[in-house]
Amino acid sequence: QPWLNYMSITSDENLIIDDFEDDINREVEFYKQSIITARDAIDRMEKLNVYRPDDYFAEMTKHDKQMLKIKEILVKKKTRIEGKIKARNIRDQKKFGKRLQAERLKEKIQTKKRQLDAISHWNKTKKKLI
Repeated sequence: QPWLNYMSITSDENLIIDDFEDDINREVEFYKQSIITARDAIDRMEKLNVYRPDDYFAEMTKHDKQMLKIKEILVKKKTRIEGKIKARNIRDQKKFGKRLQAERLKEKIQTKKRQLDAISHWNKTKKKLI
């Protein structure tokens, strides 16, 4: 049996494609056929009491040293991107803080002006009464 020797499987069902020029429908049919065949293979493996480990993704075609280098490169890129995002956030916070400080200063000046106007108005009305 080729299944036990090579663990390869092919679909028993024929593809039924109405229009070969329609790429999307053709790919959907390929996808459906591959899903059915993969489920069949999983069932056959379970009958043999062979189960996939939880952390298994696929057989590695590259050596561990090369994968570690790739992982280091990806981690460096990720930290660089995170650093840029943090720096941008800090710049935005500084800009926002400066705007808030300027608005508070304007409000403080306006309230001081209103208070001085109120005092001068009170002084004028007091002088008129005297």
